[in-house]
Amino acid sequence: MEKYASKFQATGIRYGYVNNNWSSWSNIKKTKRAICHSLTNVVAKEVGIIKTGGEIRLDKGKIIGKRFLNKNKIKLIRENVNTKISTLVKNGALLPGDIIGSQESDHSMIYKGHKNGKYYFYNTGRFSTDTRKKGGKFIAKKILGSSPPKYNGDWKVGAIIRVK
Repeated sequence: MEKYASKFQATGIRYGYVNNNWSSWSNIKKTKRAICHSLTNVVAKEVGIIKTGGEIRLDKGKIIGKRFLNKNKIKLIRENVNTKISTLVKNGALLPGDIIGSQESDHSMIYKGHKNGKYYFYNTGRFSTDTRKKGGKFIAKKILGSSPPKYNGDWKVGAIIRVK
């Protein structure tokens, strides 16, 4: 994570969508743009859970591009979870390193942990930029441990992917 967080900041990558060029580091570097799914895809490819040339998105409880997942390296795939993050953490159903997606929107990030009532994520969403808006530059420190207010205990997780 640290390697890519530093790369996102050092190369001046900005938050924004450009013609499906968000799922590989080479395309992100070329376009200087990334979205929430970018970090998830880049890291998942590096550890081998997404097959070469593939990409995934977690969108409203569904995993788009499931055929690209290397099932030999995955311990758990759950869709339509529709459960508050606080409940999942309390019940031990969500673990650090899990790739998670929203039940209500097109968004994915990697769960980092929970501390003092806040939930932390590895995330290349807009909250990990200097402006918190489209076009903002990514800040490594925010990518490595953001706790956006939107993702409080009531936020509903829609999908979970867990690596073996």
